[in-house]
Amino acid sequence: MTQTLDMTGATGLRVANVDALELRIANTTIWTAPVTSFTIWGATTPGNGGVWKSEGAGTIIVGNRFYTSESTGITVLGYRIWMPSGAVLTLDVTGTAYLDDWQSSAILASTTFAGPVRATAGKTSTHVAGWNTVMFPTPFHLNPISGAAGTLDLLTIAVQFSGTASNYAGDFGLGGANFDSVTNPGTKLAEASGFYQGIYNLNGGLNQGPNFYGIDLVFTVP
Repeated sequence: MTQTLDMTGATGLRVANVDALELRIANTTIWTAPVTSFTIWGATTPGNGGVWKSEGAGTIIVGNRFYTSESTGITVLGYRIWMPSGAVLTLDVTGTAYLDDWQSSAILASTTFAGPVRATAGKTSTHVAGWNTVMFPTPFHLNPISGAAGTLDLLTIAVQFSGTASNYAGDFGLGGANFDSVTNPGTKLAEASGFYQGIYNLNGGLNQGPNFYGIDLVFTVP
């Protein structure tokens, strides 16, 4: 929730439990407090830092999955991608967010990237080695993980780099384990078991398994 305040004639005010605060005088916005956002990895290096990989000529889309146990769900603001040093830092990247229905190890429509597309946003070169952040134009809601049918409670963020060399970041050495947010515990990179942590589409061929591709989540809690 964003709380808008008209301060005309006010001498003091205390506001709590809002995601953003906008200060207005005579219907003119003069200051907006930032929304506190969180990520999974924070300032840490994911795993061993990974390396750039290529599957040869063609195109590849790689994705990682996330879920939350927050009772209110979370608001997804954007994504981050970890980029090892190398020539791929000069390529454009596009990320797309999909919401799926996790049904206690069954994932509706996920293997085809057919879950409802909630947002798409990209970043042009040049990037930096390390974390690079991209914000979606419109935030969206992710429900708490439940296992019940009919609830969009599993998020996949898929990224694709420009060019035809099938570049992606991999070999982070996580072994398919989940990873809880270091900045706001309760929201996680999904584990491989039951969730298929990583998913990729190479030249139209789909696969999923215990692979981390350096993708992080930017979110806030309602």
